[in-house]
Amino acid sequence: MTIPLWLPGRAPYVSDGDPDSFERLLYEVYLDAFVRNETRWRGNKVIVRREPLDARGRHWSFAHLTTVGKEPRRKLDIPRAERLPWVKAVLEATAPEVITWTQARAGHHLAVALPDFSYLVVIDPMKRNGAFLVTAYPIHKPSERKELAQDYRRAGELVAPLPPAAAPSAAAEVD
Repeated sequence: MTIPLWLPGRAPYVSDGDPDSFERLLYEVYLDAFVRNETRWRGNKVIVRREPLDARGRHWSFAHLTTVGKEPRRKLDIPRAERLPWVKAVLEATAPEVITWTQARAGHHLAVALPDFSYLVVIDPMKRNGAFLVTAYPIHKPSERKELAQDYRRAGELVAPLPPAAAPSAAAEVD
């Protein structure tokens, strides 16, 4: 994957001996993007789910942007967490930087992705000028990228056209 220049840098994981320092830094990034300031998708305010709070008092949406697993045993996922600064940028970008479609498997959720399907943000548009942030994560496996590309092409409601040169990456992401 080639990281587009318009995306902000990742929040690199650095251990300073305090296992919670990285998560505290990430939570500040999250609060700045979605609580202290507004993030907008196509003019609509992006709304985060605050409750239930996790064991450290952090919002539900934060957990779904930085961890993997089933409740209540979700675990920090470093590649996912490092890309937290990308969520706001992807939501506020427009074609051809991102592509957007209705996900067939997820009812009326919308997928907003990089054109090579290497990063995905899922939102749920609301009827009253808002969009609920569901989750976001990198797509590492070529088979998953191919599946997303097929889902995009089959989508009954394309929100933005796929640029002709864009195709799912056949190679796994190199970190």
